[in-house]
Amino acid sequence: MPGILDLLFPVACPLCQRLDKGQEVKKQGACNDCYKEYIYPINQANVLTPDFIPSVSQVVCCSGYTGKMRDAMQRFKFNGETYIGKEFGKIAYSVLKKTNCLENTDVVTTVPISDSRFKERGYNQSYLIAKELCALSGCRYEELLIRNIQGEAQSHLLLKDREKAAGERFAPVADIDIQGKSILLIDDILTSGSTLDQCGKILKDAGALYITALCITSGRKEFLS
Repeated sequence: MPGILDLLFPVACPLCQRLDKGQEVKKQGACNDCYKEYIYPINQANVLTPDFIPSVSQVVCCSGYTGKMRDAMQRFKFNGETYIGKEFGKIAYSVLKKTNCLENTDVVTTVPISDSRFKERGYNQSYLIAKELCALSGCRYEELLIRNIQGEAQSHLLLKDREKAAGERFAPVADIDIQGKSILLIDDILTSGSTLDQCGKILKDAGALYITALCITSGRKEFLS
């Protein structure tokens, strides 16, 4: 039975925005109907050893970038609906706990955004996802990467330009210490994979042993098949 706080402050499903499915949203980040429609069953198409991100050992995708998931991600990323980050964190946890990723993770980190983008937006959307995931899993979060420049949105660039731009944007934090560690690297949307690949290369060069990349959603055909 829902408590008084649930009645006074109902939690909306981030996808369909219904307010009458609060208990389902609290449990898994989305109402049952949306979860069944949009979140991949484990081992269907969402855990890959990607040749398009060679620096990463495996990538886990929670959902296709389509329909209500696409709308929710855009509201989260561009319209300031930061509460969605917590629900996406729950979705990520619900997917990852069906694998051995979390128990084998030493450090969770995220794709960073630049200072200028943070000032503009007020938050790093991937960090909000990671924060909830770590709260649920008990995994340790650490900033391992910095972003020198923001650059254009990936969707506006050709593939070769994405790869070049990604190579110029990222650097490791000072005194990074991840020798022999297994890293869970989180990003919100996977487009070409060049951003995750560049971040993965930096982490590998810094001594990371194993890198799992997690994205909430992707439009790549590999995850839609």
